[in-house]
Amino acid sequence: MITDKLQSLIISGKAIYNTITIGGGQKFVLNVKKNRFIIIHNIVYMGASKLNILGNDFNKLTDLENLGNTQLKIFSNKSKNQFMFRDFYDISSITNLAGEITYAVTPKGVTNIDTYLIHESDISFTFSNCGKSASVINANSPADSPAQPQPNDYGSDGQIGITTPTRQVSTSVLGLVKKQTLIGGSAFIQGGGNTEELQFTFPVDSTTDYVNLDNPGSYPIVNIQYVEVKGIPANLSGTF
Repeated sequence: MITDKLQSLIISGKAIYNTITIGGGQKFVLNVKKNRFIIIHNIVYMGASKLNILGNDFNKLTDLENLGNTQLKIFSNKSKNQFMFRDFYDISSITNLAGEITYAVTPKGVTNIDTYLIHESDISFTFSNCGKSASVINANSPADSPAQPQPNDYGSDGQIGITTPTRQVSTSVLGLVKKQTLIGGSAFIQGGGNTEELQFTFPVDSTTDYVNLDNPGSYPIVNIQYVEVKGIPANLSGTF
């Protein structure tokens, strides 16, 4: 979203409106010039199909289900943000001259996010998906976590009527933190270490395969709209 202040800076020549397109790989870095900072104000995500032709192997539909979420992490030395996108597909059947039926999978849909992310140094855009890097266990919520007994919630240790929910467990590359996440709910950290976001998250994993540039439907495309401003963020509250 372009605020009135940003609009006035652009018109006066003290800021520049820019767009970039990222995708086709696992990581992209946007360089920020000295004595400049960047405000990302809009993110437009176009999903990936992960597979193009299913053929007669219907088991590959399971792969689409397992890889149906794409995570985008945007971070610099100043801040770190994480976005999760659901990938949607069109599946159409194709009959060749031999009478064999195959299935073409193409991505569909666009997700638009208005935001206001300030970065004063180079910005990393990292794509990943869950793949086969996560496992599932059963464990109770810790006693100090927000919880209510059934039927409103699963409860926590020490409460009456506690029910053990399913959690997804993954090991984060950043800080090697073993993280437990309530599926569809909040999260907590076990075993200490540097905490990441307390929310549903995927570890960055090399099994994320966004490298097939010859197949434009196989990787996500993200259009980033941002404003490059002269000076430092503190100047936004002043008159320049």
